[in-house]
Amino acid sequence: MRKNKIKDKEIKIIFSNQNGMALLMTLIFVFLLVTFAVALLTMTSNDTKLSALQRDSTKAFYIAEAGIQDAIGRLVNGAISDSGSENDTNWNVNNSYSSTGFNNTFTIKHRLAGNPSAVAMNPTTGKPYYIINSTGTSGTAKKTIEVVVSLIYPSPFEKALTGCNGVSFNSNGSTSSYSSASNPIDGKKGDIGTTSPDADITLSSNAKIKGNVLAMRHLTMNSNAEVQKNAYAKNGNISMSSNAKIGTADTTSPYSYEATAGGNITLGSNAQIYGEATAGGNITLGSNAQIYGTPSPNTSPPPVLPEECDPLNIDNLFTTNAAPIQGSNNNGELHAPYFDGSSYSIGSNNSDTIGVADQSREYYLTGFSTDSNSVVTIQGNVTLYVNGNFSMNSNSKTKLASGAKLTIYVTGNFTLDSNTKINNNTDLGNQRIPSNLMIYSNAQSASNTDYKLSLNSNSGFRGVVYAPGTAVEINSNAHIYGSVRGSLVDMNSNGEFHYDEELSKTTGGSGNPNGYSLVYWREII
Repeated sequence: MRKNKIKDKEIKIIFSNQNGMALLMTLIFVFLLVTFAVALLTMTSNDTKLSALQRDSTKAFYIAEAGIQDAIGRLVNGAISDSGSENDTNWNVNNSYSSTGFNNTFTIKHRLAGNPSAVAMNPTTGKPYYIINSTGTSGTAKKTIEVVVSLIYPSPFEKALTGCNGVSFNSNGSTSSYSSASNPIDGKKGDIGTTSPDADITLSSNAKIKGNVLAMRHLTMNSNAEVQKNAYAKNGNISMSSNAKIGTADTTSPYSYEATAGGNITLGSNAQIYGEATAGGNITLGSNAQIYGTPSPNTSPPPVLPEECDPLNIDNLFTTNAAPIQGSNNNGELHAPYFDGSSYSIGSNNSDTIGVADQSREYYLTGFSTDSNSVVTIQGNVTLYVNGNFSMNSNSKTKLASGAKLTIYVTGNFTLDSNTKINNNTDLGNQRIPSNLMIYSNAQSASNTDYKLSLNSNSGFRGVVYAPGTAVEINSNAHIYGSVRGSLVDMNSNGEFHYDEELSKTTGGSGNPNGYSLVYWREII
């Protein structure tokens, strides 16, 4: 019993002796603090490294994107061009580029990596896609982006009337615009223009252009002629007779229009320009003439890029699209007695159908004619290659059924006589959309009065004419909807031309692209 008491006393003495415990607890606390600090420093260091990696990765991505934009910019401005090599699969495969001030490299090719034997083509425009690969580097980070783009070219049908060598409007002729995709409107996009350096535009008395006018040389406006937007005479003079007007009176913005000439601007009595007037030469005002903006004589006008007369290359169109129809066609489906094995001719008061609904057909003819009061109905998507003349006599009609399209390639004269109608019917569900009727002519006029394409009085035409070598005549009271391009365009008295604004959305022309569309985008790494 005594021994146990002694032991209990010893134990109590040991536990009651606290010398050194504070030091031990301090050491433990310091250890925990150090451990926590090391963990915190390690975590901070890792976060810093991750942040730096993320920052470099983001920078590398945008550096790669800068290469993409640089490549597109060079394609659009022509610094990199595949002209003459559009169908070459190996075009540019050995070249690489970099952007100034950026750590990137990029390539531009025609072909996708998985298909080295074919050019990637845009089925709508018939022009190649461009495959761009760009790699950006920042620190240890790399990013690679691949895109496919298609270049957008100006529409060859951006104006109501284009006369490469001149445009002439006789009394009371007029232009305006509307949209075939919506309710018709009396819009001010009925532009007219020329392309050759010495090509003039003449607007006779009471001619009214609801749009812009671009003459590459002289613009002559006779009495009461009106240009309701801007007027430009690049290499020549603007001459305005009495009461002629440029621009439209607008109390909210009275100076919003411009008259610009490389030479002189002359205003006859009571002539008016509702806006600015800039001339490389003199500006002369007749009695009561007025310029509502600021006259700026002896001032170099802003440059205007010349437009090509033949942006679609008419010879290539015939070689590629029309010529093969002569050897392979659907002529066997044409009906006797109207088709004699070579040409097509339908007599007065008869009717016939060409084509098959919802199908494509191609026919080769040495001539096409319709007599008075006859009716030809087009079904499906029909292409006629007329290696000769195309003519419709008075009161005959060529109707397009619902969903039908008609493309005509003609080598000779194209003539619509008085009161004829083509793509102007609604009885078959046709929407009378101008782009559903395309006329291509490679006829070459010997002079400005050698009319190879004539739309005569009271004819109704909704379509597109592309005839860069052909003199075009639009006679009195003709009502035309769509767009016309010819060598010279002569609009006679009371003719009305309504430009379809939807045609400006078409592409496929040549020359300089004015934009691009993104077809495909992906980040590779």
